Amino acid sequence: APGTPAMSRSASLAELPPGANHLDLRFVPREAGNYSGEVLLVSPLDVRLYEVAGTASAPGIEAELVMSAPARHFVRQELPIVNRTDAEWTVTASLKGRGFSGPPSARVPAGETGHYPLEFAPDWTGTYDGSLVLTNGTTGDRYSYSLKGTGEEPLAEGHLVLECTARTPKALPVRVFNATADGAPCELRVDSDLLHATGPPTVAVPARGRGSGGGETTYELRVNAQMGGTIHGSVTFTAADGRFLWYTIEVRAAPPPAERTIEVSAPLRKVVAIEIPIANPSSSPLEIGVTIVGEALYGEASVSVPAGPGASSSYELFFSPLSAGTSSGYVAFVHEEVGEFWYELSLTGEAATPVDLPTLQCPIGSSVNQTFTITNPLGEPLSLKVALSDEAHWKLEPAGGATALALPPFGDLAVSLVYTASELDTPQPLTVSVSHPALGELLYAASGIGVEPVGAAPIAELASALGQPASGQIAFRNPFDRPLGLSIRLEQPQEGRFRLLRKSKHVKLEPNQLWQLPYAFQTDDIAEFSASIVLDGAWDGRPLSWTFPLKGVAVSRPLLRPITLRTKSRVPLSRELTLPLRGLELAEPERFSVRLDVAGDAAAAITSTLQVTPLTQLLAAPSLGVSLEWAPLRPARATGALVVTRASGGCWRYDVLLEAEDPEAEDVITIAAAINKPAAVSFTLENVVKADAPFSAFFTGDTPAKFAVSPAAGVLSGNVGTTFTVTYSPDSYGKPLRGSLVIDTEDVRWIYEVRGTLPVYNPPVARPPPSGDARLGPSGSHKR
Repeated sequence: APGTPAMSRSASLAELPPGANHLDLRFVPREAGNYSGEVLLVSPLDVRLYEVAGTASAPGIEAELVMSAPARHFVRQELPIVNRTDAEWTVTASLKGRGFSGPPSARVPAGETGHYPLEFAPDWTGTYDGSLVLTNGTTGDRYSYSLKGTGEEPLAEGHLVLECTARTPKALPVRVFNATADGAPCELRVDSDLLHATGPPTVAVPARGRGSGGGETTYELRVNAQMGGTIHGSVTFTAADGRFLWYTIEVRAAPPPAERTIEVSAPLRKVVAIEIPIANPSSSPLEIGVTIVGEALYGEASVSVPAGPGASSSYELFFSPLSAGTSSGYVAFVHEEVGEFWYELSLTGEAATPVDLPTLQCPIGSSVNQTFTITNPLGEPLSLKVALSDEAHWKLEPAGGATALALPPFGDLAVSLVYTASELDTPQPLTVSVSHPALGELLYAASGIGVEPVGAAPIAELASALGQPASGQIAFRNPFDRPLGLSIRLEQPQEGRFRLLRKSKHVKLEPNQLWQLPYAFQTDDIAEFSASIVLDGAWDGRPLSWTFPLKGVAVSRPLLRPITLRTKSRVPLSRELTLPLRGLELAEPERFSVRLDVAGDAAAAITSTLQVTPLTQLLAAPSLGVSLEWAPLRPARATGALVVTRASGGCWRYDVLLEAEDPEAEDVITIAAAINKPAAVSFTLENVVKADAPFSAFFTGDTPAKFAVSPAAGVLSGNVGTTFTVTYSPDSYGKPLRGSLVIDTEDVRWIYEVRGTLPVYNPPVARPPPSGDARLGPSGSHKR
């Protein structure tokens, strides 16, 4: 029947075990919010769809917040609230605790992050406790916070700046408010660490009210800075209950007006002293600092004043200008107790007065000079700038071997002032200016007068080979500023030796023209001859004459080849030479001299070790015997000449070639060293000249680099000697190495032969077997 299947289905459902038709779902949200979804059930007979929704609430949060802020200031903490749902949240706040504040609620839009602003504003120092509970009205979530606050000492209410002038009082107004806990009218104690600040010890403030300006007043602090500059300090106002407020203060004090202006003037490079009285108003001695500003001002950095009041002392300031003109400066006296006072200085360097130099008299046509000294008062070298008012007749140049017009630090420079006259009996003045930016200007006044030529020019000597002509020339400059006519004549006691190489005996010179007159000398006699060239002229009808003396010397070179002297260093050489005297004619024996003429770098070393001794005292034969003793101490090579000069004039020159070779080795230094194991040998060397001398020690170029010497340079002692160490460092096997060590001073050279070898190897020697039968038996023991 139709009902039968239904009954069978019911009967079958009734037979299912309990819970067989239930589906369990697990809801595991990751965070607070609303969640939705669907469940689909499918069987061969049926399909079913279920919608599911879930709400996850946040767990309660409990946390502690710690906040700190200076008294009467606040700090804010933003507490984040994250809303990830689609609905807007309203979060209410329950806030308890003194010093903490915040709004009663906060709105957080859907899908955004909001913040709850919590502020902590302590009214004074101390510890503050409170609590905050945030409740989400939408989700029911609660967030609990335990609040801990610390009130720190208050910050300065402000930074006060006062612009003033030192030693001029000025008021500084300060805003003061009621800082007490109860706000009742009170008096605040005033404390300040600002120098030179005064004011009432207390200030009364009204009660603190709600109206604007309630509980406030103004305190006047008077400041009288005693010195220019910036001063920092503070002022504090303290109530009876210990609460206080304070300000930082910056005083910018301009220097006080000058006590007065002191006018000072001084000649250049002269010193003027200025005495300034200093009074002490205090009852204790003072050490007052001094600041000096201005060129050419000098003085001590402090001044001591005895205990006062009424005591005084004097400060001495020095002014020594180096350049003319006016300038300004000041001297300031500063002490923390008495303050600052200063004097303005009006400084004048008086124009330099020229130093008068002696008047020079100069024979017309020549030059004269005088020397004077310039002193440098400064501790730095100075290159001088020189200006001459008349450069046509004067010049200034270094003297005493100096090469430049430069002053050494705190030193002197000798200079030569040269005058060349161009007028007769007419003064020619000069002003010399010597200057440097640091030294200023030095002025010198000079004057010169031209006089008639007197005496003769320096002798011009001309040497001529025997029988051969030699030529020379004299130079003459027209000293006048207009043309000068001259006549020329040659004066000589013995005719024929000198002659003029100019046919005309007259010449006309333009103003300041330089003219040269050539002449020749020739003789066949070994002798000395003299002559004079005389130039005659006239100036404004006055006859003038200039004389130029000449000396001719005959020189004979009898030898065609040079005399050769060759030896080794420190090996003496003795030679006797016979020198021919070609052209010698004597009526009777004549005295003579012999000298060695050597040029070049080795001249000093050779002349100090070579002695020439004549074998006779007078020239009496056509030849001269001389003895040579040469004991060179170091290698040298030079050319020179033996010069024999007769007393009556004339000489013979004998060319000489001198050569001193390297000395023999002083010793052989043998060093045995293993591979990569350096070995050394030391020895002491004493200077043979018995004096300390700089030295250098080195090896010759053919010496292997395995050798080294120490020290390589220094001072060789002439008393106790110097110790040298030679090191040998082989790095491979091979044949023994050799080289040469050279020790050099300016006067002496030493050479040592160095040899590097390997240690001698001694191979082991086998010992002979002991007597008797030493063979092993079957048991391994010796049989005898």
